[in-house]
Amino acid sequence: MLGGNACGIDHVESVSSLASAELNSQAMGQRAKLLLSFSPNPVYRNHQSDTKWYFDVVVQEINGMGVTLQHLQAQWLTEQGQVHDQLEEAINIVIQPREQALFPELWVSSALPCFRYRLVLTGRDEAGHPVQVEGELACW
Repeated sequence: MLGGNACGIDHVESVSSLASAELNSQAMGQRAKLLLSFSPNPVYRNHQSDTKWYFDVVVQEINGMGVTLQHLQAQWLTEQGQVHDQLEEAINIVIQPREQALFPELWVSSALPCFRYRLVLTGRDEAGHPVQVEGELACW
């Protein structure tokens, strides 16, 4: 399971600006572009008997168009790439143009000693276009 708050990503802990100038991206027909990163990656358990891996997630919008994230899908993948477990949840996270959302001190748990944690976030940009971003965290 993903820890910290209800599912770990249900609010923005901090938002900071990535750029001061903003283009009228709707007039130019652009779409939002998101980046998702984990830190650290890979992540290691504090102790071999510990079943939690702790990390931070950052989601950035880099193309000058705001986004509302509406759906979270998390998957625990075995070393062979098979889905061991998954979680889906409705979310409501707004990320302004050229800003980032930081979700600190999250954790996942698993009975698997080593796995990959895939996080997929979907939503819509301010022009109504669908957006999706995903990332994988190596948990060793």
